[in-house]
Amino acid sequence: MPKIIQKILHYFARKAMVERIGTEKYGFFFRRMYADHEDRYKFAIPYVTDKAVLDIACGEGYGTAMLSLKAKSVTGVDIADEVINEAKKKYTLGKSNNIRFICSDAIEYLEHNDTVFDVIISYETVEHVKDYLLFLTLIKKNLKNGGTLILSTPNKQFSDLLMGGTFNPYHNREFYPQELVDALGDIFGHEPQVFYQRPIDKHDWLWSSVKSFLLSEKSSIVRETSQITGLETIFVSVAPSEV
Repeated sequence: MPKIIQKILHYFARKAMVERIGTEKYGFFFRRMYADHEDRYKFAIPYVTDKAVLDIACGEGYGTAMLSLKAKSVTGVDIADEVINEAKKKYTLGKSNNIRFICSDAIEYLEHNDTVFDVIISYETVEHVKDYLLFLTLIKKNLKNGGTLILSTPNKQFSDLLMGGTFNPYHNREFYPQELVDALGDIFGHEPQVFYQRPIDKHDWLWSSVKSFLLSEKSSIVRETSQITGLETIFVSVAPSEV
């Protein structure tokens, strides 16, 4: 893409960015982003049914609440106390007793937590932490043997293609898919399954990117193939079971 167009897109995208995508609708861009968040939680439902689940960096908690409809129990953790307080009011008071919210930094919680979970959800978080390898290692520590991590993060290929590089001021680091395939492979002992959200045809990157995000309301998630990549990458890693 011509650099001048990348610079224009970079400028307006950076001006529009907020740290959290919530349930309020801010316009076209945020409706797309919110739809993506919702669909990632829908993707996780088959994995969490009747399981003990941790939603690390849960934000406003709407996804945590979605998971609680099928999970045995769900713990939502986020660093923002005002967000957690609102989530408690909205999703726990007088309602289901299988959901709780905790205010904590993600790393601190994972370091000091003394229980383990069947499933850990980590959506749009790894790009915000300074030491991503420590974060991933601690997630594995907090999983039961045979437990499942479901992690999502923006695909840096498209930050580069459309914006000329990282444009989100809240991101500490963005990742090419293979970087996290390698990191998760080292930590879990095998490579993760890889899925792409808002899939892109590798043979027509630019038009396919525009069509997937700008022209399509549907936020589909598909398994990785040699022909397909996507705007968001989702990794599913399973912790080793005891022999």
